[in-house]
Amino acid sequence: MKEEQNPALLPVIRGPARVDLVYDCGTVIEEGMISFRIPDGDFPPSLIGRPDPTHAVPILPSIDLGRHLSTAHRKISRLQAWIERVEGQLAIRGGPRGTVATWVRHSGSTEILRVRPNQHVPLHDRDVIIFGNDPHEHSVRLRISV
Repeated sequence: MKEEQNPALLPVIRGPARVDLVYDCGTVIEEGMISFRIPDGDFPPSLIGRPDPTHAVPILPSIDLGRHLSTAHRKISRLQAWIERVEGQLAIRGGPRGTVATWVRHSGSTEILRVRPNQHVPLHDRDVIIFGNDPHEHSVRLRISV
């Protein structure tokens, strides 16, 4: 039986990173085909979501899943989550009150943690971010890598 790693012991991501779309509601996507870059150093929070240019204040996510996903209108909120640095470490922050849940499965672990609205969860190399109300069912998945 494989021993799970304690996320607190995993190395934190302090430099640049890449976010890959790896799974879209039943379709496995080749890693690197749809990627988004996270810069090194200080940067504004990167919104993950789907665009709504007609909103009173246009919503234009840095990580725009709306144009890549066949099911984005059902599986991703406009303000789904943000990736940002907290005390130098990459973290995900849950969206304000979306109807679609955000989850994190840390590398080397089978445990899936729910990311609550405005809660920060540290990210590590090879962590998987999952969007969907049941993380074990068809969902949208992103993988973080350095």
